[in-house]
Amino acid sequence: MEINRESGVGEHSGSESLKKKQSIRAKEGNLTYLRELVGKMKTIQRNNFRRKYENLLNLLEIDTQVLAVTALVQYYDPPLRCFTFKDFQLVPTGEEFEDILDLPLEGKIPYKHTMQNTFVSTLAGILKIHPEELEGKMIMKGTIKGIP
Repeated sequence: MEINRESGVGEHSGSESLKKKQSIRAKEGNLTYLRELVGKMKTIQRNNFRRKYENLLNLLEIDTQVLAVTALVQYYDPPLRCFTFKDFQLVPTGEEFEDILDLPLEGKIPYKHTMQNTFVSTLAGILKIHPEELEGKMIMKGTIKGIP
């Protein structure tokens, strides 16, 4: 599926000022060749692919509803990576992602620390609090100082 976004500006009713709107055109790609290629894979090749990429091949079997995707993508907020509606945000939990993708997360490391330390002033700016207040809430866990 391919989604093209075109930015535009439109008026929003009520007391809100101008709001950016996006025109979205979605089209379903032709996956016939890819499905044929997967069909030609031998069992050993398919098992090796699944070991390396887990359940990625199952995505080829999902029926995509272009109209539903077009309607929902208007509410998708890329920076937050969730759907944002008027009064709430629709975000799957970790367990729901496990079910959606059929990828068990138990026993896997969710985050790998890169040994890059962030300055307290930078974090305080992001959280919009005074650096001294943040410094008072930080604790040591092992050899790393952080926010609990």
